[in-house]
Amino acid sequence: MKKEVSFLPISWALFSLIILGFVIYSNTFRSSLVCDDPVVITQNPTIRHLNLPILWQAFNTRFVVGVTLAFNYALGKENVVGYHLFNTLVHVLNSFLVYLLVCLTFSAIGGSASGGKTPKVSKSVSVDPRLLGFLTALLFLTHPLQTQAVTYIWQRATSLASFFYLGALVFYIRTRFKFSILSYALCLLFTVLGMFTKEIVFTLPLAMALYELIFLRGIPLKTIQRILLWVPLLLTLLIIPWTMTQTNENTLGLLRPKNTQLRHQENFMKSVLEMTRAVGEDKISRREFVLTQLKVLRTYLRLWILPIQQNVDYDYPRARSLLEPNTLISFLLLFSLVVWGFFLLKNHPLLSFGIFWFFLTVSVESLVAQEEFIFEHRLYLPMVGLSLFLVSAVSYLFKKNPRKLTIVLLGIIACSSLLTYQRNFVWKDEFTLWDDAVHKSPKKARVYYNRGYALVRKGLIDQAFADLNKAIELKPDYDSVYYARGSLYTKKGLFDKALMDFNKAAEIMPNFSEVYNNRAVIYFLKKEYDKCWQDVKKAQSLGFIVDPLFIEKLKKDSRW
Repeated sequence: MKKEVSFLPISWALFSLIILGFVIYSNTFRSSLVCDDPVVITQNPTIRHLNLPILWQAFNTRFVVGVTLAFNYALGKENVVGYHLFNTLVHVLNSFLVYLLVCLTFSAIGGSASGGKTPKVSKSVSVDPRLLGFLTALLFLTHPLQTQAVTYIWQRATSLASFFYLGALVFYIRTRFKFSILSYALCLLFTVLGMFTKEIVFTLPLAMALYELIFLRGIPLKTIQRILLWVPLLLTLLIIPWTMTQTNENTLGLLRPKNTQLRHQENFMKSVLEMTRAVGEDKISRREFVLTQLKVLRTYLRLWILPIQQNVDYDYPRARSLLEPNTLISFLLLFSLVVWGFFLLKNHPLLSFGIFWFFLTVSVESLVAQEEFIFEHRLYLPMVGLSLFLVSAVSYLFKKNPRKLTIVLLGIIACSSLLTYQRNFVWKDEFTLWDDAVHKSPKKARVYYNRGYALVRKGLIDQAFADLNKAIELKPDYDSVYYARGSLYTKKGLFDKALMDFNKAAEIMPNFSEVYNNRAVIYFLKKEYDKCWQDVKKAQSLGFIVDPLFIEKLKKDSRW
């Protein structure tokens, strides 16, 4: 590649990313806890002390995330500012790692690292690599699809895992350019930490192998060197399966797949298959989940190109057959994209790498059967490949006119920044988030339930009743809604209506311990002490800790 004056020193690139990142996320720093945030922060006593054994028991497969939450709590208790600042900082650092990754990649394809044994791309792109790296980092930083992984505090699991993923890859490339014990040690450390952060890091060794095959084939490596380099990295693949089999009944169900029975499985293949699902077969089969993901991936690509109508809770239709028109079209589109990636491999490896990166990094959450088909945060790490693809494509179009290239991409980045800033207003609090979801998923019961819960917290009880009634209308077997509505009836003194809702909730979900506790309170108020005692015992048998003062009062009033 023709040697050019550097576009931007590394320190200034980092400074620019920090400034822009904190500006476009500045309206989130006081956004309240939403979705699962209260469960992992305000309702989670394990983060209130930096006790590593306790954090291990509570977070297990995402141990590193638990440690960061504990540090946040130690510094600012439940003040949301510190949590949001941490998430934004991680996002900015990820953008900087994208910058370094692209710069290193251009060093490889430019011949400095491979002795010239690389594709012709080095001759077709005359733009300063640091400019392309900076523009790629800006696209990654500003895209509005990243908001869910940054503004939603609990989803730091995704951004933090991506930090270790990208950091490990950068240090791996540096090690391959010029072997250094320090670089390799950092590569291995980041890999291990990533494996204890989120399951998406399982594909990291494969990403390294992909990079090796596309960009680093020209760097000689002896057999013994290859063994010493790769054996420790491949051994890290055992970490995630091991952590998933170490979960116990005290581990928060939110933080892990529901597979505590895995250690008791005698059939190895059955154990593996159970490990790679986070929802029961009775709710969705793996076949239907994977078929639906074909459509989801097409939706992700559409959102990447045109990020409008974003939603925290998409009402996504389940695919039943590959031959369904939408599913078949999605399959053909994705298959064509993969074939195109192979076709581009020789002369346009950057485009090819961007395509393969997208499919590789989205694979874990597209193959592990889950209750939810689509979440925007699942596109966070794949956005690295998509951003690189876009910058590379535009650079090929304007390879003889860097000024036009820069203007086009800066225009896209400016629009993305505005959309991101605007989208973050939706994450202001629970009501704004779920009110937005209601308008975009009006036929989904859960969005009404969640907005109803937010209305209760705002003291708007009558409006909350309307949302809960709508949720039941859309989903008559929604046990949580009956429980919530029963609780509201209890507060209003409508005990008979409350009993009807609690009875319905217990009928749908017999192991719903909170229902028995609340129903016991109503029976106590109605002086039906025998029924009250039955519900107290039932709640206790399900692990619910009934208020000791309530039990003492029950004993006294019922003369037990």
